Amino acid sequence: MKTCPQCRQNVSYKKSFTPDNAINIRKRSQKELYIFKGWCPNCQIELRKKVEGNKESKWYIHKLDNLKDLPPPISDSELHEIERKLYRHIENRYKWKTFLSYRKPNDTIHRFKHLNGSQKNIAIVRKDMIIAEFSAFIEL
Repeated sequence: MKTCPQCRQNVSYKKSFTPDNAINIRKRSQKELYIFKGWCPNCQIELRKKVEGNKESKWYIHKLDNLKDLPPPISDSELHEIERKLYRHIENRYKWKTFLSYRKPNDTIHRFKHLNGSQKNIAIVRKDMIIAEFSAFIEL
């Protein structure tokens, strides 16, 4: 499926990650797992799709079961400190600026743990959806 689950518009860009360089939730003895990231220009949200072996999921949105489970939003001063840390690494700087460009005035930014619970990520939250995620290999 090549369309957004919310508005049925085509998903624009697609970027794939393998377990070794992004979301490491599979051991080498298991089937390869690829996570594809896409963007819906109509909804302005980031979408994901999993491909494991020959099985391919549909594009999906991270919906939050309970917003109360999220920690409080990150303050502007904390965001500046994170940006300062990230500016030492060119690839992180570009990813961070792209990530922040998805933010709208009523969106909030939160820290959260990913699927495996070990890596801290940062998410832009709009209503009950994670519309974009950022992760780096440094402590944020």
